[in-house]
Amino acid sequence: KKMEEAAAENNTQQQSSSSSSPAILLPRPNVLTYTSVIGGLARSRQRDLATRAMAMLPRMKAHGVEPDMVAYTSILNCWAKTTSREERQQAHTQALNILQEMEDLYTAKDSISNTGNG
Repeated sequence: KKMEEAAAENNTQQQSSSSSSPAILLPRPNVLTYTSVIGGLARSRQRDLATRAMAMLPRMKAHGVEPDMVAYTSILNCWAKTTSREERQQAHTQALNILQEMEDLYTAKDSISNTGNG
């Protein structure tokens, strides 16, 4: 469903700009784009895959894309599958850090939605 929404948004953007100029609009990366990259890393056997997956979080945020539950759990999956000795030593701490970030994010969202209902 998210892919359909993203495609519809891109079509709307392309239609609105095509009437004003002939420039080609490229689709903007969205949460599905980044999550696909993270999932690809999880399926790879490359060294430092978890570190590379973790680097996607600040990259997403820098481009205005908020990570969702799938993005976070895909990164956790990378930490679980890491083969690098250095990463295995960090996996426990990094997994707990990701969990904390998820809890903070969703707690903040819950408090915002609860204050809006009062």
